[in-house]
Amino acid sequence: MKTTDAMPQDETYSERLAVIRSMLSGRDRLTFGDIRALLNTSKWVTKRLLAQASQAGDLYKYGKRGYFLDAAHYEAYAENLDEKLRQKRIAASRAYNASMRANRPKPKPVKYINIVCQECRQNWQGYQVHKIFGSGARA
Repeated sequence: MKTTDAMPQDETYSERLAVIRSMLSGRDRLTFGDIRALLNTSKWVTKRLLAQASQAGDLYKYGKRGYFLDAAHYEAYAENLDEKLRQKRIAASRAYNASMRANRPKPKPVKYINIVCQECRQNWQGYQVHKIFGSGARA
């Protein structure tokens, strides 16, 4: 009696696992929500199926990152993920810098005062006073 009850479960498990593995062969990873939507099953059934597949070694689960075909499939995903995150940071940085440049206030024109001329003029007046009174001016 147990064998007849176990047969439909094994066939269902195999069918569902085949669907998951075929979808994983074309993608980097599948999350719990992706698998649940793919199989159109309840949360409990999906959770039990994935736990069973992980224990049997049919699927590789890595934390909250999702489900993978095997460890090598995860390693390839992780290498690509590092590059994708680096590219995303670079793009975000470039966008931020461009927005800062666009919003930067334009510098106001500066009135140029010829400080050298002002200084020379003051010194020339001092020279005239020095010439009149001399260096040994006494009070």
